[in-house]
Amino acid sequence: MGAPSQLPPPRATVGRDSVLSAVVDELLVEGSTVVLGPPGIGKTNLTLAALHDPQVEAHYGRRRYFVRCEGAANASEVVAELARAMGLSVAGDDLLGACLESLRTTPSAVCLDNAETPWSIDQLNCEELFGHLTRHSTVLISMRGLELPGGVQPAHRVSLDELSLESAKELFLMAAGERFDQPALDPLLDEMGGLPLAVELLAHALHGEESLDSLARRWRSEQTRVLKRGAGDHRLLSVEVSLEASWNDHLMTSSARHLLSMLSRLPHGVATVYVSSLLPDGADAASVLRRRGLAFDEAGRLRTHPLIRHYVATAHPPGPAEWERAIAKFRHLPAKHVLQSAAALTEPPIAIEALWDGDTTGWGVWLSAIVLADGKPAERSLGFLRGLGGDIRLFNAQVPPWPDAEVAAWAGRMIADQFNVPFWFPSPIYPEEDCPRYLERHLGTPCAQCGIPLLQRGPCPWKGVCYQCHLESSRQTRRKTKPLAE
Repeated sequence: MGAPSQLPPPRATVGRDSVLSAVVDELLVEGSTVVLGPPGIGKTNLTLAALHDPQVEAHYGRRRYFVRCEGAANASEVVAELARAMGLSVAGDDLLGACLESLRTTPSAVCLDNAETPWSIDQLNCEELFGHLTRHSTVLISMRGLELPGGVQPAHRVSLDELSLESAKELFLMAAGERFDQPALDPLLDEMGGLPLAVELLAHALHGEESLDSLARRWRSEQTRVLKRGAGDHRLLSVEVSLEASWNDHLMTSSARHLLSMLSRLPHGVATVYVSSLLPDGADAASVLRRRGLAFDEAGRLRTHPLIRHYVATAHPPGPAEWERAIAKFRHLPAKHVLQSAAALTEPPIAIEALWDGDTTGWGVWLSAIVLADGKPAERSLGFLRGLGGDIRLFNAQVPPWPDAEVAAWAGRMIADQFNVPFWFPSPIYPEEDCPRYLERHLGTPCAQCGIPLLQRGPCPWKGVCYQCHLESSRQTRRKTKPLAE
């Protein structure tokens, strides 16, 4: 029998004090724990921090074994990795028996890291192995997703959440240095979505940049490709490698991958009642994504994490035809109540109007019918549209071409065509509450370039042109500007 393997060194663990304390307490009473969560959430860091806790070290001494399972394809290979960690020979006929015999002699803690890899391939045998280990040792298991495996009940279950912005900033500054505590940091960390792995790798990426601003520009250009260290050939060294491992998970179905591709085009997800409109077996696909930690429910919507969305949109986007078929099937659903309201109008409209309503936390579109009541114009609300993507959120002072605006325009034009009246949507690109209404359209000064009414009645902030023409003019200026010499 050789010497047990050394534990890997602990890694930075920030914002996990309460959950770390709970895991340590469970180890000290020799109870089993399963740590669950999406990719990059810090499961490995947490388990190593718990194993290195001074109280845990005093209790178990060198009999703390850390077993990396990501390269194991079945339960037998996990046993072989455990034997190596314990310093046992792997040449015997009954390797599991030898491991259990050693474990039962003195209190031992066994950590199976990334146990979802062999479990997803060899589920029954892995769960049998988990059961054997929990009867002879204290077991700490980390697994991607939210599904608790069999064989370890009863067990303390820990589901890790995203870091708060405050904790993400603390983690970033630990790696990058306090001098980068600048106003530009918070918006950049917001885009990491609280994933510790992403925050750490973002801090590392700063080492090759001249400033935080240059890192932010590179992030906007390269997205998740920025988030890697060194060769980036391991899940702890690259966000993309970590996410690709989840994409190729054996428990991922073809429908789950299709749905995840769709969600990569929907920044605010899709209402759960419409999931089956995107895919025939959408409900089952959504269940798989939830269990694998790749999607979650929020306010009645199925969503995915921003970094997952960024990566999948680049690496595994939906095909144009597939996307168009899904949206075509969906389009009529969110507008159904608006069409019903239009059909119930008792006064013939003279126009259909679409107007933004909201603020920087969320936007939607009101559709209204302008009617003549007793000879005077009046407004009849038809409904509020959020569409497939949920709230239309302001992003860099404009609304990306998400399906929401398309749905609102589609419904408004359909109703207007039914009544043979104009459709008025004065600012379909830029969300503005103070744009000229249909009855005030004569008050709006036309854009000097394209002719649409300007978005504001007062002095135009873009010197007489609409926001879209202003953007295009800025792009042309940048293209013509000669870059400074290096």
